[in-house]
Amino acid sequence: MKELKLKVAEATQDDVNKGVVRIDSAYMRELNLRPGDIVEISGERATVGRVDRALPGDMGLNIIRMDPLIRRNSKTSIGEMVSIKSAEVKEASKITIAPAREDIMIRANNEV
Repeated sequence: MKELKLKVAEATQDDVNKGVVRIDSAYMRELNLRPGDIVEISGERATVGRVDRALPGDMGLNIIRMDPLIRRNSKTSIGEMVSIKSAEVKEASKITIAPAREDIMIRANNEV
């Protein structure tokens, strides 16, 4: 599977907390990606994000724009290099919701 190395840049304000990463359209074609596809981002640790096209001012730059959450999850910071590739996505067969604190109780219908 093809992989690219890109320099981390700060996300635009509109993309913060949305799980979106932006890369040049040429890189998207090279990795056979379309807007909304999931990519694996590898810094010190691997994480994922939804890819979208770079803004016009970023065209031709070797950067990936990502928000603080994605940077924290990948253990990278602005200016560092990360590897990106298309992620192999599988449908979840089961999810578990757990409370963030001990004194919270979650009640829900388990038949959906």
